Amino acid sequence: GDGAAPGAAVACALESRIFEPLTWLEAAIFFAFAAATLPEKRVEMAALARDRWAAYEDCAGSAFDTAVAALERERQVAAL
Repeated sequence: GDGAAPGAAVACALESRIFEPLTWLEAAIFFAFAAATLPEKRVEMAALARDRWAAYEDCAGSAFDTAVAALERERQVAAL
């Protein structure tokens, strides 16, 4: 908005991008734990754990590092 500091949108995007892999990892761990402790839902929870792990792997790694670095450069430019 009008009262937002310069670069606030870029900083928000950077923070969101940084924490996205952790969100998927947390969900994968939760569903893996649920699969281990809820025998009646083991198949369903294991499938959800695999899906969340795949999402984690898709957004983590070198592509993640590249995206975060690019957003950090944008943040630095916006701060000038």
